[in-house]
Amino acid sequence: SQRSLSTRSRERASRFSLRSSELMGLLPTFGGDPATVGQKFKTYVGIEVLIWFPGLYAACYTLQPTVRIVSTQLGARAVKASSEWLLQNAPKWHASIAKLSTRVYGGAHKRAVAEGGLL
Repeated sequence: SQRSLSTRSRERASRFSLRSSELMGLLPTFGGDPATVGQKFKTYVGIEVLIWFPGLYAACYTLQPTVRIVSTQLGARAVKASSEWLLQNAPKWHASIAKLSTRVYGGAHKRAVAEGGLL
């Protein structure tokens, strides 16, 4: 009777557990063949480094999205409100963010890199 109980409990558990073959079906395959994954990753990195990052930097350098947002009335109010909230609730963070923003907005290159990081 004891043996049949453990057999039944194993059968129940097997119904609710994932076998390794079923689990592998849930994981992403990156296009199938494991030999091509390295090449696909290199292509992805190449696109990021050679196309996306330079394009993003050029767009941020030229279009100045944060400068344009802050120059609007709504953007200026949002910055002022968040600054006041930080000053009341996290004065150390406010001081470090204010110091960082003066450094970032000191030059167009630094601003473009920071805006790219935000985006």
